[in-house]
Amino acid sequence: ASDWVCGDMDLGSVLIENFSFETGDTGGWTIAGDAGKVAVVTSHNDPVYGTTVYGPQDGSQFLRLTAGCPGAPTEVRQVFSMAKDQVVSGYAAFDAGDYLPYNDSAVVVLNQDGLMVDMPFYADLYTVGSYGDGPWVEWAFTAPVTGEYTIVYSVVNDGDCEWASYGLFDGPEYVCTDIDGDGLCDGPEMAGKLDVTDTEGEDTCGGDSDTPSVYFWTCAVGDGTAADLCVSDMTEK
Repeated sequence: ASDWVCGDMDLGSVLIENFSFETGDTGGWTIAGDAGKVAVVTSHNDPVYGTTVYGPQDGSQFLRLTAGCPGAPTEVRQVFSMAKDQVVSGYAAFDAGDYLPYNDSAVVVLNQDGLMVDMPFYADLYTVGSYGDGPWVEWAFTAPVTGEYTIVYSVVNDGDCEWASYGLFDGPEYVCTDIDGDGLCDGPEMAGKLDVTDTEGEDTCGGDSDTPSVYFWTCAVGDGTAADLCVSDMTEK
């Protein structure tokens, strides 16, 4: 059997559009709350109390949500499909522009059928302190069952509408859109983002024993011709 190096990735049924916000906008996401408080940026710093300049974790842009008033979270959401035991991961940070006891917060939530399945990221003022600059945190979610999930990014002000805090969100650039419906992730941004070697020589890229940290890889190939049908950038060495 051949040894394969895979430079592109088949996401199977897991397609999160514009996950890293490299389009420069929120295309693919539904905004809830004040759209004027939703922005895709290249950097962020609280203009009043911030001491940390935040940059993107993948690519060149990320999402910034600015908290509005209590009871009216600023959020974006997207529905996507996952197979059982597949994993999705991303990055989130909370920049507190307020002081205790006004406990603003930011979250990443995964819902299914209208019910929360997991909250892989949560931060508030008790976490980071008054005017605290929370770090970027990598979060991950493993699907317990096959089906549709809704990912929600959200930030909310607590107690009053003053001194807004910020939720910052980014995702891996290689998670992109299946434009032509062939089950493959399309777009030049995929090139060179991921290199995976089939160490066991089984012509299977992404097997658990080979690449336990690589998410969504479902492609199995037998020869060079078949490989071209499965991923767009695979070479035999």
